[in-house]
Amino acid sequence: MKVVIVLLTTAAALACGVPHHNLRSIINAVVCLHNETLNTKFDKVFVKNLKRSKIDRCEMEFFCQAEKVLSEQEKLFDKDECNVNKLVRNLKQFSIQSNCTVPTKGDEIILHTFLDDLKKCAKMHMFMMTRAQLSK
Repeated sequence: MKVVIVLLTTAAALACGVPHHNLRSIINAVVCLHNETLNTKFDKVFVKNLKRSKIDRCEMEFFCQAEKVLSEQEKLFDKDECNVNKLVRNLKQFSIQSNCTVPTKGDEIILHTFLDDLKKCAKMHMFMMTRAQLSK
């Protein structure tokens, strides 16, 4: 009986189009990292500024590139309270259909600012997905 209830609940959630679970995990992890990197040793860590490239609209390619940039920075996090590995996996899963490369040229920004951009894009996507579901 419990199995039937779980299956029906899952089917109903999928039919209604629940916002992407990985996106919620991405937002939570980015908020955690954003707070952890504020006024710390990470003020000296610079990464590619993906918003300066052609992806100013937070397209899927931005998440794909963000996954690649953060995977290069994973080793910097000692305690990993925010689970950077899981964040990278969720970004990869969320942008699984995107094929991207990180620009080799361009400006660099502080990691904290990069995370701020990622947080804004993730929240915007969550809002758009929720709005699209409500209009169905």
